[in-house]
Amino acid sequence: MDMAYWGGAAPDSDKCACGMKGTCAKRGDRCNCDMNDRKWREDSGLLNEKTHLPVKQLRFGDVDVHNGFDEVGYHTLGKFKCYGIAINGHVIRSEEVTNEGSCRMMCYMEPNCVTVSLRPVHGGKYKCELNNATVDESKLTFLEDLGAYYLAIENPCSSSPCLNNGTCQVGFTSKGFRCVCVHGFVGENCVPPKSCSHLKKLRREAKSGLYTIDPDSEDELLPYKVMCDMTDKNGVGVTVISHDSEDRTLVKGCEDAGCYSRNINYTGASLFQLKSLTTVSLHCEQFVKYECYHSRMKGFAWWLSRDLKKMTYWGGAKPRCDVGHDGLTGACGMKKTCAEACYCCNCDANDPQLREDSGFLSNKADLPVKQLRFGDTGHNSEHGYHTLGKLKCYGTA
Repeated sequence: MDMAYWGGAAPDSDKCACGMKGTCAKRGDRCNCDMNDRKWREDSGLLNEKTHLPVKQLRFGDVDVHNGFDEVGYHTLGKFKCYGIAINGHVIRSEEVTNEGSCRMMCYMEPNCVTVSLRPVHGGKYKCELNNATVDESKLTFLEDLGAYYLAIENPCSSSPCLNNGTCQVGFTSKGFRCVCVHGFVGENCVPPKSCSHLKKLRREAKSGLYTIDPDSEDELLPYKVMCDMTDKNGVGVTVISHDSEDRTLVKGCEDAGCYSRNINYTGASLFQLKSLTTVSLHCEQFVKYECYHSRMKGFAWWLSRDLKKMTYWGGAKPRCDVGHDGLTGACGMKKTCAEACYCCNCDANDPQLREDSGFLSNKADLPVKQLRFGDTGHNSEHGYHTLGKLKCYGTA
């Protein structure tokens, strides 16, 4: 293939180096030698378009006797030199730039760039190639004095800082990268949120559904799946934990205090994991109800906290309230609206009428409920029903 550009000029320019710079002996000429006068002149420079190298043949003319003067020229062709590192098949972008810094910046702004190749072309410019692959070499190699570089950019994404299938993008932050997280994961490294409220706080667009949370965030306890209700409690993001005792359940045939027991098994999480949830939540609550027919609560009923402590207050009552008796205190006892004024629960009326004591347990230090205990249902006319709601936690502590 015939090449019409000379050393120091850009390929396809049909010029010499002086023609590129506008410094030829005659203004507007392509080369110094185009002056065609009786002076020794020169056009020289490096050919560096590697797809055209090495030179196979040199061709010249206009070297005969003309008007009584000998026309003569001399050519010199240097050694063929190759240097540097090329990463074939991995160039993702190529542009001309004015300096190395511009090439570096292009790489930083390109998420998949890990190396750059930079070499001079013409007019003080450089060809900058961005590569999506690297080689095991020192960061700066070969012939700096010639202005040619292979530069491995320190890519913060190479350590895979984005977890849970998050996408790492170079730049944007002081750490040199940002993570674009998939649905349900948050933070600088795409980790599970601490709670549904934490998720909602960081992702206002999050919808109700099943999510993975990690309240302790220290890998001491495993993350676990929960249901997030993103509409309840004014849309703050409520973490909802189910269990195996939510249905209305009959209590009968057990007379002694606490002789009936019901252990509560929570879905997908241990008590330690749920304790960590209550710690990071501002509020937690659990609805509890006992329906009674001729069945007392005073002295016969209680529940166990997550720490297996006996609790003698019922839903709707304050924890550890002192009402001057040794039995259970319910919501009506707090309001002094019980069926019998002298008792602290409606069921303590102990009469042949279906009564109820119910309300929310809201002291998160005691939740969730681990066990329910009842008695006074040994006679044919005595029975009761217990109902325990889901554990719900919301807000960020």
